[in-house]
Amino acid sequence: MARRPNFVALLLSLAIVTGGVFAVLAWRPLLPGIGLMRSDAAASAGARYPAPGDASQCGGEQQVGQGGYSFTPLCRGQAPSFDRHYYVVKNAGLGTGVGLVRGGSGESLADLGPLDRGAPFTLFWSPVDHRFFANQRPQGELERFHLFEMRGDRVVESHALAAAAREVLRTRRPCLTDGDIAVSGLRWSRDGGRIALLVYARREGCGGTGNWQLLWMIGDSRTGRIDSQSVRIRRGRAPLPADGPYATL
Repeated sequence: MARRPNFVALLLSLAIVTGGVFAVLAWRPLLPGIGLMRSDAAASAGARYPAPGDASQCGGEQQVGQGGYSFTPLCRGQAPSFDRHYYVVKNAGLGTGVGLVRGGSGESLADLGPLDRGAPFTLFWSPVDHRFFANQRPQGELERFHLFEMRGDRVVESHALAAAAREVLRTRRPCLTDGDIAVSGLRWSRDGGRIALLVYARREGCGGTGNWQLLWMIGDSRTGRIDSQSVRIRRGRAPLPADGPYATL
């Protein structure tokens, strides 16, 4: 006598198989290099990173003035180049990975270790090419300026512009050391060749003998030179100058 099929068992088996298929489809492989994982928001760009540990503290992408992107230690984030060929991507959490990926494929290209120190930073891509600078503020320390450029698919950090900016302030107070001076990038020029800077010293510099002036200046991002005609004293909360070399920013 033929046995009747057990429809309950068949339905249960089908549910188990279907659940397994969806679990496989939902999985995403880790991106080599800095271990970034795909998120829905960045899937079309290929930028990959895990969800933040505490989403209540993270408001998604945080774009600031002059085309900058703000990154905070606990939150994930991404900053696309002007043509979206590249993305700087940060994982959620302290020291969990900041790197450069290729737009579209999400291929990991470089680890940006200098920015992965558990400190907030703001990043600005050049409006015309694949260079970017970042201002980083480690806790209890002065602001740090980092300038990067793409050479092929490699990322190289240039220290020349920050060193030249510090030297301008040091000509006014030779007793200041590099550790006494902070350099902050403000914006790129429209042609992508120059960067407006604000340079200042901590009050404890030179043995705490003064309340230092803040200086505006413009530097050439390619040569690392400061335009001497652009050096101005910032008085109070005055905005960035708009005359002379600043008129063509």
